[in-house]
Amino acid sequence: AKSVTYYVIPYDLVTKVMIISGSISTALFPRLVSASDQDAVDLSVAGTRILMSVMTPVIVISIIFIGPFLELWVGANLASKAKHIPEILLLGLWVNALVIPTYSRHLARANPRTIVFIFLFQLPVYAAALIFGLKTIGILGVAFAWTFRVALDTLMILGLHSMIGVIIY
Repeated sequence: AKSVTYYVIPYDLVTKVMIISGSISTALFPRLVSASDQDAVDLSVAGTRILMSVMTPVIVISIIFIGPFLELWVGANLASKAKHIPEILLLGLWVNALVIPTYSRHLARANPRTIVFIFLFQLPVYAAALIFGLKTIGILGVAFAWTFRVALDTLMILGLHSMIGVIIY
């Protein structure tokens, strides 16, 4: 039970950053539904660039200050036991932000069942990563497994739409 606390407190704290990507996704969705195919692609690429220009400094600043903030908030003892978990999770949030506009475009314009199949494929992979991470490096391994899962999710959805090269360049 203690280990869960060491993970859940940083997880709950850092996932508040997802409000940024959720807001952009919510704002883009109506335009993605009504746009032509090429305009939808252009909107999702522009949305990704805007989201990354906002998320990158937020994530960097969060990584710098999350340790001291946790010490002030929950005390040095708990913060030391949760060491590096929030940083790993923040990295995963940054990677996941790369896919949010493309994910929204998929939901607006394509068959949402494809996303379900991607998630179903990821489920056993994620479970294996969780078990492996937990057994090898403990609760820190759970954070790595989550970050691995969102990175896999990002690559699969961007790959599905042939957007990996477009987003990176």
